[in-house]
Amino acid sequence: MSVKIVIKPNTYFDSVSLMSISTRANKLDGVEQAFVAMATEMNKGVLKNLGLLTPELEQAKNGDLMIVINGKAGADNEQLLVEIEELFNTKAQSGS
Repeated sequence: MSVKIVIKPNTYFDSVSLMSISTRANKLDGVEQAFVAMATEMNKGVLKNLGLLTPELEQAKNGDLMIVINGKAGADNEQLLVEIEELFNTKAQSGS
């Protein structure tokens, strides 16, 4: 399992936007599982159930954005991160 974790401190997005981005991220080629959410206790619980909660993620604050990418074998998680971050840009440009 190849997991990439990014925590963006004090970066807020509403839950509807993050669910949309997370859904689209999970459809990217090379993604086994992607989780994009605010670092709430509830979302950390979901990560724990998925077996993806790390000490780093446990320390994230409620106002932090978590991006967790579990890439498929041979996937380039750095490139997947770039593609997921582009989903944020697409969302911002669309104004929805």
